Amino acid sequence: MTDSQCLPCAVRNTQYEGQWLHKFTSAGLEYNNRFSCETTCLPFSRLVNSSDANLGCTTCETGNVLFKLFAQDISACRFACLEG
Repeated sequence: MTDSQCLPCAVRNTQYEGQWLHKFTSAGLEYNNRFSCETTCLPFSRLVNSSDANLGCTTCETGNVLFKLFAQDISACRFACLEG
């Protein structure tokens, strides 16, 4: 018999520019499953797959971001072009 232990939360994703684009908002929801933690994407990122949060988040930065005004949305990247 072994003692149970808390597993650190994890996602099946890689870092973007050396940073994770999410934060964990709960402990694991399933026993012995480090990928069952609830996550929230950081500003200007979205879930890779809205039905599978354990795939983590991806950046909304595509194209020339200097000409875009981003709006936060966890499932889609939304932006408006700046005038000029």
